[in-house]
Amino acid sequence: MLHTRRKAIRVAAVAAVAAAGLLASPPAGALGDSASFKARSTEWTQSGTGVTIDQGNGTYLTVAAVKNSVDGDGAVVAKLALNGSSGTDTATRYQANGMQKFEETFTLGQADANGMIPYNGSGKCTGPGTGAHKNEKCSYTFTGTLNSATQVVNFNIEGTSTR
Repeated sequence: MLHTRRKAIRVAAVAAVAAAGLLASPPAGALGDSASFKARSTEWTQSGTGVTIDQGNGTYLTVAAVKNSVDGDGAVVAKLALNGSSGTDTATRYQANGMQKFEETFTLGQADANGMIPYNGSGKCTGPGTGAHKNEKCSYTFTGTLNSATQVVNFNIEGTSTR
């Protein structure tokens, strides 16, 4: 009789584990089917301060520390090319949760009496990113100032990302 009870308990335990497994399992195809995951769009802001280094021939390298409202602290390295008062750049942002690449266009304004040059522009993610940025799509606008005497740059960005 004791032997029968042990068998019944084992059968009940196996049935309970099997039922729990069925309840905890995702629907068929959910883990392997990328269509079942919905991308999430998020608005974000970013501010930064850095320095621009003249490399000659109208090209510059900018290195900046940034703080992103979604991804936290990080760093950006950008290679800029000027053509009169407009320019383009390619940038890479490094953060604890991954890396992303960007392309930007911008326009420089007139320097004020203190030598501060305002600028504004727009950009987009170009990838390939890593970590949280692996499949990211984004677009953004930015404004900033460049101190013509010290080459210190400050900027603010507003954008939207889909991951």
